[in-house]
Amino acid sequence: QQAAATPEATALVFQDQFISYETLNLRANQLAHYLLSEQHVTPETLIGVCSSRSVEMVVSILAILKAGGAYVPLDPDYPASRLSYMAADAGLKQVIGFGSGLAVAEALMREQAGHAIDIATLALDDYPQHNPALDDISSDSLAYVIYTSGSTGQPKGVQLIHQGAVNLAHNQQARFGTCADSKVLQFA
Repeated sequence: QQAAATPEATALVFQDQFISYETLNLRANQLAHYLLSEQHVTPETLIGVCSSRSVEMVVSILAILKAGGAYVPLDPDYPASRLSYMAADAGLKQVIGFGSGLAVAEALMREQAGHAIDIATLALDDYPQHNPALDDISSDSLAYVIYTSGSTGQPKGVQLIHQGAVNLAHNQQARFGTCADSKVLQFA
């Protein structure tokens, strides 16, 4: 919706990169179409994202959601044993990697007999730029799985649905009066 309403407005700032809503949307759409056609993503398919903070990380997360999947964030700086446990526990068969996360994604997918996706080398221009048509996704559909710290043993995967993110955005708008020009720092 925001990409259609204000396509040239800045959606994402990372270091010296300023990405418009239109550009972010088009890149995410192309990756989503790749995931649907080449990786056969179906609703609520769990896909790992192993990347340090980057534009590509945000594009990957949006693309997974647009394809109907659910993402599992994997910090490439975590110990290998923790990442292996998380990948196995989530049953990951695809992990998108970028930067330092690519080698980690490749190692994890060798263990899981899955596919590491190098977002930097994909020929995304070969895929459509329009929003994928998905009829099977609702506010109750799985959006992502986040793993707890594991302070009581192994980390636990907590499943969160789309409605939670929608509620957060609406609450921030109502409580803080955020608008199109607002900048929000989100942390937990």
